[in-house]
Amino acid sequence: MSACSLLDMFPSEIESRLREGNDIAILPIGSIEQHGPHLLLGTDGFFAQALALEIGAASGGFVLPPVPFSWVGCTNAFAGGIGVRESVFIAYLKAAVSGLWQSGFRRILVVNGHGGNFYALRDFPHDLYKETGIPVMSVYGFTGCREADALIERAGGGEGTGLAGALLLLGREDLVEILRQNTRRAVEEFGNRPDVRLEPEAARESRRLGVVGHDYSHECLHVSPDARLDPEAGAAAIRLAAAHVAGVMGDFKSYVEAVLADRSKG
Repeated sequence: MSACSLLDMFPSEIESRLREGNDIAILPIGSIEQHGPHLLLGTDGFFAQALALEIGAASGGFVLPPVPFSWVGCTNAFAGGIGVRESVFIAYLKAAVSGLWQSGFRRILVVNGHGGNFYALRDFPHDLYKETGIPVMSVYGFTGCREADALIERAGGGEGTGLAGALLLLGREDLVEILRQNTRRAVEEFGNRPDVRLEPEAARESRRLGVVGHDYSHECLHVSPDARLDPEAGAAAIRLAAAHVAGVMGDFKSYVEAVLADRSKG
């Protein structure tokens, strides 16, 4: 199958596919923020977009354009970061998902590429269901796919490898080469995977107990340069994660049908 970009469709095509049972809508979520001195401001968005497209290709689902604005918090200490309050982000997301439901999509999947959204999007499906009765699925990163996580662990490179793989899948080889060059320069300047710490020391101590408000105090604190950059491994891991998610779309359909059946009884 191939992924369908919702923006490239006509209303008649949507109606036809919905009648055929193709009711999957995939919404990627990113961020615009610093990811160390070597990675792009759009790292999370590129990753989420590539993963969403691969899930769409594996499931036949409709893929929406990425939502770029979310909560970024402490990375605002560096140039280029654009964030919104978490409450604003969640309110917007609830409205978007409600709109998808009203349009006839029943299997709505939120693909989150931004770590700062992890806790908000962990609670989001439960809160939305309680408020509106709309069931929605949210996944993060490599979606808990053990094979994908193991592949990234073996290859190394962390978020750099994930980003490079996403860019490869999106046909942005030009940015992959720039990424290689910037990573080499950052490793030369700061070292390979430098050990940098949150300052002041009191903030480090407080962080052991939980989350503490702070701005990043070193440009390598968010993502450290790692010379082990492997675009092919990153792309393969994204495809593994996509297949993992696509494999549960049948179960998700059964769940939604059960929810709607219970609702009709009430």
